[in-house]
Amino acid sequence: MATYTPAQLYGNGSQGEDISTSLTFTFNNPSGSSYFTIETVQDRTGSFAGKQKTTSGSWVPSSGSMGPVQSDFFASVVVQPGVSSVTLTPATTITGSNYRMKGTGAFSVVTSGGAPTVYTFQVANCLGPFGPIYSLSSVLQVGIQVFLDPQLNVPATYLSGVGDPFNLEGQPLDVGYAFIIANSNGLVGPTNNNCF
Repeated sequence: MATYTPAQLYGNGSQGEDISTSLTFTFNNPSGSSYFTIETVQDRTGSFAGKQKTTSGSWVPSSGSMGPVQSDFFASVVVQPGVSSVTLTPATTITGSNYRMKGTGAFSVVTSGGAPTVYTFQVANCLGPFGPIYSLSSVLQVGIQVFLDPQLNVPATYLSGVGDPFNLEGQPLDVGYAFIIANSNGLVGPTNNNCF
């Protein structure tokens, strides 16, 4: 959760926040109607070509009178006097550096939701380091989903283990590495195989 002042939203605005599920923007507007916009960062020529579609998905204001406007690269609402909100649920996980939050007027914005914590686990196979895997779970265990990228877009379908001591069935290994088996959705299953 973060708070943005009118000064931070004015002009070029503020860098966005990572969003993997949804992010709600709550406005407190002490004066007349204003505007709030989320806009994909353009390239140096002003084009959106090749840019992430940061506002594709749902853009739902707390009131229909907020006049929502939306495309794949920007979304906007009228911020009326008082307290109101709008929620962005993107079609895919978006990175905050790919969009800017902009506003006109005297309102402040408080964000809630956004991206949950992504945990990184270093893994190795029998030949040595394999690289990191990522999960929303803080504990590497049977039943969690694991990914090859920190944006959680590419499920890990087979991994060759983590460092000793580790065992998906709850008992530490004496030597070597435990194998991790994950299905096509990246869901970790039980195994007690090891390298030695």
